[in-house]
Amino acid sequence: MNAIPIHARSRTTQIALVALLFVLVVAGFLFWRAGSGEPAAQQEPQQPVIVAAIVAEQQVWHTQLAAVGTLEAEHGVEVTTEAAGIVESIRFDSGKHVQRGALLVQLDAEADRARLATLTAQLKQARSDFARSRKLIERGVIAAADAEKSATAFEALRAQVAEQRALIDNKRIEAPFSGELGIRQIDLGQFVQPGEPVVTLQQIAPILVNFTLPEGHYGQLERGQPIELTVDAWPDQRFSGTVTAINPRVDRQTRNFKVQ
Repeated sequence: MNAIPIHARSRTTQIALVALLFVLVVAGFLFWRAGSGEPAAQQEPQQPVIVAAIVAEQQVWHTQLAAVGTLEAEHGVEVTTEAAGIVESIRFDSGKHVQRGALLVQLDAEADRARLATLTAQLKQARSDFARSRKLIERGVIAAADAEKSATAFEALRAQVAEQRALIDNKRIEAPFSGELGIRQIDLGQFVQPGEPVVTLQQIAPILVNFTLPEGHYGQLERGQPIELTVDAWPDQRFSGTVTAINPRVDRQTRNFKVQ
């Protein structure tokens, strides 16, 4: 039985271990490549990165302030009468547009016209008496006191005639400005008292909008500054306007100021 040298067995063992280690390394590399995707030979090349570029430009950004406002007619009144009387005629239709000075209602003034005619006749006679007395006093026929009485009577009648004409004019109810009428509040033959409402009159073109803003924005507003307005009645329409007034007083409780 031949003996195997010890050194030959040790070298054979080392070679086997190195070969086994190489196989394990190759197997591990192949396993890692399989888990990370396709082999390097089969992977597609990476796509280039797309970059969008624009030219930088300078722009002005405007600050926008939002607020809830209230629409208000520039002129709006309840048309009333200054004199009492019976409604003789109604010269307007509810909801119509009228011009300034248009006759809306005529109150019965027949008795007032008759009295005016009487006073006018008396004034004519008083004027003649006054003129005659002036001539007589120049001749020394009458005393100065009699001439003064004639002058006083003449002036008194002239004042009564003016007052009567004003009373007749007050029974003509006219539109104080151009605008849109509301619904009439009187009827034919009705007796109206002074101050009783006849109809509403509103001037809606142009129209005002009042709103408030916090005091921190006071320095950002000025007269003539443009604004845009939307209303619930026409949600798809925008109305343009300008700032006409800024209230210099800030409310103590809300710390807001009013803008029109």
